[in-house]
Amino acid sequence: MRVSVPTDVVERLRAWAETKPEIRALWIFGSAITEKPNPSDLDIAFDADPRPDLNTFVNKVVPRWTAEIAPWCPYPPHLVSIGESLPGDKNEHVWDAMERGSIEVYSIAGYEVWSRRTSYD
Repeated sequence: MRVSVPTDVVERLRAWAETKPEIRALWIFGSAITEKPNPSDLDIAFDADPRPDLNTFVNKVVPRWTAEIAPWCPYPPHLVSIGESLPGDKNEHVWDAMERGSIEVYSIAGYEVWSRRTSYD
């Protein structure tokens, strides 16, 4: 798998995630880590505890976190939550994309590997 994300950006993303106590795990996925040329954005999935409700996520978390990481991302960041508080069917394409290929950037000690079963049951 070809990765279009520089190593230093992955390391900065890991260090950034470590400053967010609510982030349990974080991955990059999508066009930036596939064979597609010229990625349009940097897809970043995370699992958080507590999981944000949809309104808080869209209106507060995404804008704040995007502003924090955008200056050093090679492509515009696109943040998505894989948490169960978001409607499962709306993120089905995220699960599919992550199953095709994702890179775990960060996870807390003892974090169990994500799956559709554990997140949406």
